[in-house]
Amino acid sequence: MGIFVKLIAVVGNKNSGKTSVAAFLVHQLSNLGYNVGAIKHIHHEFSFDTKGKDTWRLNNAGATVVASVAPKELAIIRNMPQAHESFATTLRLFDFMSIEIAVVEGFREILTEYEKNVPKVVTAHSMTEIASVLNTTTPPIIAISGIVAEKTEKNEFQSIPIINYKKNGEELVQIVLEALSLKQ
Repeated sequence: MGIFVKLIAVVGNKNSGKTSVAAFLVHQLSNLGYNVGAIKHIHHEFSFDTKGKDTWRLNNAGATVVASVAPKELAIIRNMPQAHESFATTLRLFDFMSIEIAVVEGFREILTEYEKNVPKVVTAHSMTEIASVLNTTTPPIIAISGIVAEKTEKNEFQSIPIINYKKNGEELVQIVLEALSLKQ
């Protein structure tokens, strides 16, 4: 069974505008009628679970997966040995949930090693930082945005469009839709 969810990644250094650009894309793509999911990479040890709570107790008792179901939310906790396995599992879950587009924030290393053809929007603080981020990011890179786009008057860098999503967000959305072979 193949994965049918289309991926668009937003990658860049810390505090470069990744979450803002990703949230903008989620909002705009959702408004266009797509079922959109978001996947956020957290670099440090982190758990949504709270020690001593029921879900934590079930997880520590040996459950492979713990689902916490509330009237308007579902949380699934699964301990994963490798980050790429978590990413692949999330994609299968999104596919099962009929997510059409997943906006991926971060995961630059996984996207370089396992999902090479995912179109990417790069964020950066400065023009100097763009070069550094581009050197560690596998193409295709479809746009540059984030903080640097708010600070520069340049329209492109190495033939990649620089788009201030706050001023020219429609242009960024069009580029994303084209990269995903989708129509508005």
